[in-house]
Amino acid sequence: MFGFGFGFGFGVDPTRTTPFMAEMAELTADDLDKVSKDVPIFIVNQSGPIGYVNHRALEIAGVTDKTPNPPGGGIYMSRMLQSN
Repeated sequence: MFGFGFGFGFGVDPTRTTPFMAEMAELTADDLDKVSKDVPIFIVNQSGPIGYVNHRALEIAGVTDKTPNPPGGGIYMSRMLQSN
């Protein structure tokens, strides 16, 4: 996973992954930081249009709490940025 300088995963649905993620409604950057704080991580929800990233990925992408939503889309980051 980390040999290419980033971590990528697909097919996660925290609401359906019992018992591993039974209490979670979604992954957060803090959750993914437990895997790595140095390697950017991007996880795609099984539905496709939902993605989760760690703080390193946000930093590399230049995403902050001031980043505007892209046309036709949204960046929902309040929970991702709360501890950073």
